[in-house]
Amino acid sequence: MTNLLSKDIYKEHELVGLRLGDSQRDRRVVSMNTLLLKSLRDHTQGKVNWGALDEWKAARDSCVRKVDATRKELVTALGNILRQKPQLKRILDATKQTDIFSHLVDGTLVNLWLSDVLDYEGEVKASRGESLIKKGSAWVDFHKKATEHTRLNFSSGDAKANEDLAREIAEVSNRAISSLRTLGLISEVKREVNRMQNAANELETTLNPLVLRPLVLNSRCNICPI
Repeated sequence: MTNLLSKDIYKEHELVGLRLGDSQRDRRVVSMNTLLLKSLRDHTQGKVNWGALDEWKAARDSCVRKVDATRKELVTALGNILRQKPQLKRILDATKQTDIFSHLVDGTLVNLWLSDVLDYEGEVKASRGESLIKKGSAWVDFHKKATEHTRLNFSSGDAKANEDLAREIAEVSNRAISSLRTLGLISEVKREVNRMQNAANELETTLNPLVLRPLVLNSRCNICPI
């Protein structure tokens, strides 16, 4: 909604009231778009399902809450698994990468999102460097479709230790994913995303100019001249 209201659609049809400085113009654009949206809602009352916009907003808010809840459960699950692996936990605590646990949580959540919400199958995998540049290092890819910045890298002087650490981290992440799936939270996230998509599709259709323009031209609201 913020992006929609801040979109400057007046550049091609400049209005005197918008010939202001950048900061003033930004505020004015939001104000004008808010009035425009209200006018459209009033003008097309009963002919456009504006409730789809409210449905999208409700689904978005619910999705955010469920993703936060999923992340909290993931922190708990990963913590429990690492407590069962005291040696691995000591290694992780001793590593110079102080944010490694947070990275593990985020990467595992990325896998759940891509695999269970967007339906791109892919497991967490460990790899080792083979090229001259990467030889001796190892890393964890949380999903084949995830961007490279989600990768968890290990590059200490001990190549075997790097490889073992990456393999164990991948195993921990996959175990946590299996545990989270039994709770059903990620399925609830997917359900809310589908609600958002359905509402967005309905709005995209009904707000298409080919659909909306005839409705506006052939209807009258309380702000229309008699």
